Amino acid sequence: MQAFALMLAIVGLATQAVAAEPRRALSVSGMLAELARAGVVSDAVIAEDIDLARLSPPSFGGPPLAHFENIAFTGHLSGTPPVGLIVERGSICALEAERSDWPHPVMLRGVTISAMRVRQARFHAEWTCFECRVCRAVFEGARFDGEATFIGTAFGEAAPQEICSVPTERSCGVTNFAEASFAAIARFDRTSFQTPASFNGAEFAQSARFPRLVATAPLDFIGAHFRGDAEFRDCRLQRADFGAAAGASGGSHEASEFAARADFRGCAFGGLLRFDNAEFAGDALFSRASLTGDIASFRGVLGARSLDLRGLVLPSPQARLVLDATAADIVRLDWPTLGPAVLRGAQELPVSERLPMLESLEQRLGQQGDARAARQVGFEAEQQRRLHEEADCGPRLGACLASEVEWLLWTYPTRNGSDPTLLFAALILLWCGIAAASLPHGRLLIAARGEPQHPAPIYASVPTSEGKKSAYRMVDGNRLLGALSFATAIVLKLGRCRLRWARPASRPWAVISAFALRGTWLVAWALLLLVGKVLLTSFPGLDFIRPG
Repeated sequence: MQAFALMLAIVGLATQAVAAEPRRALSVSGMLAELARAGVVSDAVIAEDIDLARLSPPSFGGPPLAHFENIAFTGHLSGTPPVGLIVERGSICALEAERSDWPHPVMLRGVTISAMRVRQARFHAEWTCFECRVCRAVFEGARFDGEATFIGTAFGEAAPQEICSVPTERSCGVTNFAEASFAAIARFDRTSFQTPASFNGAEFAQSARFPRLVATAPLDFIGAHFRGDAEFRDCRLQRADFGAAAGASGGSHEASEFAARADFRGCAFGGLLRFDNAEFAGDALFSRASLTGDIASFRGVLGARSLDLRGLVLPSPQARLVLDATAADIVRLDWPTLGPAVLRGAQELPVSERLPMLESLEQRLGQQGDARAARQVGFEAEQQRRLHEEADCGPRLGACLASEVEWLLWTYPTRNGSDPTLLFAALILLWCGIAAASLPHGRLLIAARGEPQHPAPIYASVPTSEGKKSAYRMVDGNRLLGALSFATAIVLKLGRCRLRWARPASRPWAVISAFALRGTWLVAWALLLLVGKVLLTSFPGLDFIRPG
């Protein structure tokens, strides 16, 4: 590639002084003569069809190149050039060289091309198509032995009608790289695809670079093999498919294979994103990527390392992140942000696959040290288990009852120990209820003289006594403050409270009052203990009292 660039620089220096002129009409014979004489042909319109095999190096012994600047080839180019080919600016109506061998380097720079058909062609040297505009491109089965560069090229962009001497089809159709093979680095930096494009079954032996790729139509890499790093950083894809399905060219392909790193950081996916059954031997990175479409599917994904979805952004509230048990075994994700999308995506799975996925994900999150997320997933797994598995206790009635008690008292209210919200709500309701019940005049009594010698428990009611030696008397001051203080002491166990409930005169009401106070006191203790356990289990290393 460096030698080819040096030859281009030499020719460029030789023609730098040639002033740009309006295009002139030129015949093929005149073009060949001028090429042999000067090594470069500039500013001309060639309407005839050209057999590239007729090109020859300049007669003065310059570099073995055929150099064209600002040439409008309004006919068809075909055949294989026996020298290196450089076309800068200008336009080509059609380049057709199917099943041909290209032994020399090719550089197309800033060229507008209506049709390029090189199906099953083989390029032994470097191929460069830099910042070109190509309407119809067929590279199906092509083999690139040297570096293949398509930096800044726009595929699927309609070409002006005047670049062809005869009317041509206006629609561009599919850009087809299916079954193409790249033996060296493939560079598609800043490339854009405005019509559907297929890389189904393509083989990339070394690095495949697609940074800042833009595809406004479906882009398929079904069955593509990336032997080196696959870089798609900051790409913008409307719909991308790396899964296993029937290819656009009619063949059947397995899923894509990534033998090294797959880098999709910063990409924006506007529609369906599918990696079903893809294989990742290295890390698959999706940080800062965003999915504005509805589905990102990773079913059946296999990997030796990790599928890193941390930092993936899903702006749509309907977005679904579809994982199955095998994908869950290697995934790394931020459960607080992606968890709802994973649960929505689980609805895309058959019922038989939902529980195994949740169980695998629970184990995976636990291995990553995210105990709280693991417990949240465990709760969802238990819900699926209770929803779809029939309860058959048989002789194990005691175990079934214990399981139901655990579900009612621990798993459901605490979301398997991951969320104390319901517990806090219950404590607040108890606190408000006791405070409200303590407001009526005469309901609360206060110790008459300091602390009684033998104070009654906070949950006990005491009789009203108006005598001089009575231990308690009615509260005459701020009843609201007293009610709040009493509720705080009996529910939250805070403060030294001298207040007690007044025992009702009616025996039945006295029994009910005593039962209600003692029950509230015990229930509050149970809720506080559960809250403490949930908070403890939210930290790695402190999960030591899980029931069952």
